[in-house]
Amino acid sequence: MRCQSKRYISVFGLVAFTVAVFALPTSAQPGPPVHPTVYVNCSLHPNTLHTLQEAVNSAGAGSMIEVCAGNFTENVSVALAGLQIVARKP
Repeated sequence: MRCQSKRYISVFGLVAFTVAVFALPTSAQPGPPVHPTVYVNCSLHPNTLHTLQEAVNSAGAGSMIEVCAGNFTENVSVALAGLQIVARKP
């Protein structure tokens, strides 16, 4: 009878340890940035957009839009909280 109770305790300990290990957050593989940067008219950036409105439409709340040199003749509608639109230095 004693041997059987030790086995149950060992199995319970193994299960508790496994649950504890998998419940811990993992930081080895970070996810994408919470607020990515959107680029406008930046020829060196591979995913650059060509208008400010395209950038605003693709950005999320709290994102940053970096605008490279250029002339932009457009009416832009912005309705996002915490959106930053900044000029990128050449």
